[in-house]
Amino acid sequence: MGANLCRRLRTLLGQLKAQGLGGIEVHYSTHTPSQTTEYLELAKLHDLLVTGGSDFHGLTKPDIEVGIGRGGLKVPEKLLEPLRQAASAA
Repeated sequence: MGANLCRRLRTLLGQLKAQGLGGIEVHYSTHTPSQTTEYLELAKLHDLLVTGGSDFHGLTKPDIEVGIGRGGLKVPEKLLEPLRQAASAA
């Protein structure tokens, strides 16, 4: 990600956090390893929940399971507990 885009994204996430944004999708099958690292750093910087998506849509995508996506993606189970805690606090 270019420096200008990264700055703009940091600013945008700060603004969205102020409006109630709770998390960002860090783990996704089309994210490169460097994108995943950058999004994880942004989530930490803005105190946002880290989420992930396998793009599971039931029978329409039979090669994808909940939490297990294309390209070897495995959404870490450790992400569930912070999400549960945030949901119960809301």
